[in-house]
Amino acid sequence: MLKLRQLLLALTLTLVLPVLSFGQSDFPSSFPDPDGKIETKYDRFEDKTSVSLRFLGVAHDDVHWLYVSADSKYDGQLARKHPASVTLSFQSISLLGYSYPSLCRLDALVDGKPVPLGNFTRLDGQIMLGKYVEIIARQVDYDTFVRLVKARTLEMRLEKTEFEFTDKQIGKLLAFANLLWVG
Repeated sequence: MLKLRQLLLALTLTLVLPVLSFGQSDFPSSFPDPDGKIETKYDRFEDKTSVSLRFLGVAHDDVHWLYVSADSKYDGQLARKHPASVTLSFQSISLLGYSYPSLCRLDALVDGKPVPLGNFTRLDGQIMLGKYVEIIARQVDYDTFVRLVKARTLEMRLEKTEFEFTDKQIGKLLAFANLLWVG
């Protein structure tokens, strides 16, 4: 029975992977745009403004895609003081199974210097349209987040997945942070 399962897996990978193979810089069109999207939304009932950066593609191979998102809120329509923290989250999409444990270590190198970011929690894991989707998140204090986005070089490791942010990606994180800064 085990050999039959291995044969079926090999056959599936042989038939499916060529169809799902993408160029080194391409994300599948059915996945979120890897350039990320920044949104600002004011809630007049709460008198709070939400700022979000969604789905900035930071790593991928033929079977796994990793996105980073950031969210924060401030009182009123204009930032008068910076928020205490930013929620930093990662969205993992895999074709072969879940990629991360319930607690994930995230480390960063900011301009070559280590910045430990601690453990992130896997908040959700589900199968959607045959893809394994995980959300991993944690609050990061504001000053640490600013240190990340002001970097000339930014590298991260989420468990075993290592990735380096491009200048364009750092610029997108900085554009998000600029919406939170006072002055």
